[in-house]
Amino acid sequence: MNAFLKKIFYRSFPFLLMASVSLHAEGKTTSSTPLLHVKDVPGWIIAETRHIAGKELYGYIDGGAEIYLEYGFEELTVQQLQQGEQELLVEIYRMKDAEAAFGIFSVSHRKCSFVENFTRYHCDSPYQLLFVKGAYFVAITNYQGIEEAREKALAVARKISDKIKQPDVNIPVIFQSGEFQPDVKRLKFCRGILGIQNAIPEWRKLFDGFTGFSVFVLKIERGEQWANIGLESGKPGNLC
Repeated sequence: MNAFLKKIFYRSFPFLLMASVSLHAEGKTTSSTPLLHVKDVPGWIIAETRHIAGKELYGYIDGGAEIYLEYGFEELTVQQLQQGEQELLVEIYRMKDAEAAFGIFSVSHRKCSFVENFTRYHCDSPYQLLFVKGAYFVAITNYQGIEEAREKALAVARKISDKIKQPDVNIPVIFQSGEFQPDVKRLKFCRGILGIQNAIPEWRKLFDGFTGFSVFVLKIERGEQWANIGLESGKPGNLC
């Protein structure tokens, strides 16, 4: 699939991370990111590996870079895998900390299915598998949407996950209680105004004039009734 077709593909599926992929762009050659190697993906060709750091992200996802930078983006590693006519696009975002990685994940997924015995925080959909572990947010995209492609994406995701030894984000204890268990998969983490806009736009005006804030937000639903509750990160505080 050439670069032009990839642009069309991404525009056709709004739940995917928007990206115009140039398969021959040059990048850095060193990284601390848990890369895939040929031995990790037998039968596949790693057609490309490149690294994008800091504000170079604008050249990859254009306006979508703003929210990553606000949360605390450090580096993106892109790997293109090929096996016959099948392709996988692997994007590994190294963020400032585990909260930043979880935050980007939380505002990137919508309707998900979940895979048993995989990472605690993940989202599987026909064309994309998202997961977060430690300070890494990972998106693996296939261009077919068939079950075989999803299974291959999951196998690749497990390889990457095994390479990440960092602990998961520290979710506030109150959101881990039995009362909130039915809702916890909807938990969002907002760091800065763009996080609020993406996670809970109806609260946008409440944060006018504020900077440097971080807040966990959970939408709870009970029948036809619902409410949004928030807890500022790193402080005991009260729910709001």
